Amino acid sequence: MANVICITSGLRGLLNASFELVARLAREGHEITYASPHDVGTSVEAQGLRYVQLAAVNFNPAPPPDNTDGSLRARLEEWRSADRRRMAGIDAMNLQPFRDFVEASKPDLVLIDAELYEHIFTLYDMRVPTALITPFFTSRRAAGVPPLTLGIVPGQGARGSAAGLLLTWWQRRLQRFKQVKLVSLRNAFTERRSVLWTLARQVGYPRRDLEQYGAHTLFLDTHLPVLHLTASELEFGQTSRANVHYVGPMVAQQRVEEAVSDVDRERLNALYAKRKSDGGALLYCTPTTMGGNDASFIKRVVAAVAARPDWTLILGYSGPAGDLEVANNVHLFDYVPQIEVLAHADACITYGGMNTMHECLMQQTPMLVCPRAFDQPGVAARLVHQSLAYRADARTDSAETLSERIASLLDDQALHARWRAKAQSVRYYEERNVVAQVVNTLLT
Repeated sequence: MANVICITSGLRGLLNASFELVARLAREGHEITYASPHDVGTSVEAQGLRYVQLAAVNFNPAPPPDNTDGSLRARLEEWRSADRRRMAGIDAMNLQPFRDFVEASKPDLVLIDAELYEHIFTLYDMRVPTALITPFFTSRRAAGVPPLTLGIVPGQGARGSAAGLLLTWWQRRLQRFKQVKLVSLRNAFTERRSVLWTLARQVGYPRRDLEQYGAHTLFLDTHLPVLHLTASELEFGQTSRANVHYVGPMVAQQRVEEAVSDVDRERLNALYAKRKSDGGALLYCTPTTMGGNDASFIKRVVAAVAARPDWTLILGYSGPAGDLEVANNVHLFDYVPQIEVLAHADACITYGGMNTMHECLMQQTPMLVCPRAFDQPGVAARLVHQSLAYRADARTDSAETLSERIASLLDDQALHARWRAKAQSVRYYEERNVVAQVVNTLLT
């Protein structure tokens, strides 16, 4: 079969999803090599995959100007040296070892994280068959679809109207334009984004595929195939383009995870047994692997559960817990085997990241989504649009309000039935191995 290389940034969410992706391809007989600029070799090799460590991503590639004393003369020299420093920034990205790795591997196809821009441009320059992979919903502008980073539900309120959505897109574009230009001007167009732009032009990457003021650093549209590791059935219903493929939620049910300590294993088993014996609700709260956990929100969740002794909370939280007033029905864990816990939980309280959402779906665990940033508001909006989850405000809702929302979620049997039906409706992605079908099409 084919020689396939999978490359991700190593961020935990996409890392876990990609394990399922490559497992499905391996079952079709494809030979898989996994690579990353982040040191995730231990996790990758634990899945039985061949791993290649790439050079780390250089987020500040252009060298600083020689004179940084703040004088007008230094500022003028900073601008005069900008072209030279951008070219030096391309050299500082250290892409030659990556070229050597790809040339030696002779892949039939490279599946690469859509945010590894310098690697994508290099693959384009080498004319290597490439498809982008992303765990997110679409971020491109389309009729009836709000920006992914906002929690707008189409058809609800003024902002959800057709005119409101159009205005919102233009406001976001203007905001992004101001952000990009301000950063570029401050750095004499030598920041990472400008260096990447220069690299793209150097290798002849199509200019139309470089969105200057979209939600992401560069990409909004691309001629390359894009594999969304989610289900189109969870989207707002927009029509997909020919080069965009939804290949289903990638939940590695059997992935090898960090071992749970003997003490924590005993604690978890006792909580599972307690749920079976007393019939009380078992809740699971997971903050985020992306940083920025809100200690205030965690405290309010803990308080909400503490007020209900018939509930039990498993809280995966590695932050400072000294000031948390933890009641007897709240149990803190530094590490939680999430898929396992979701299989026992009656509900999940989460910021709403894509991968946790997918794992809740596959385990048919109802969700209280409390979005804060990144794609979380867009995930929440899609679930609310289809009446598949309850939403709360992580920043402002009180413990009393959170408690009420949790109680309503637990009692809403109609929502539970819709969630189970949605889980069943997307299982065909795995049953038919849709991702392998798409990859086989790309290989022909």
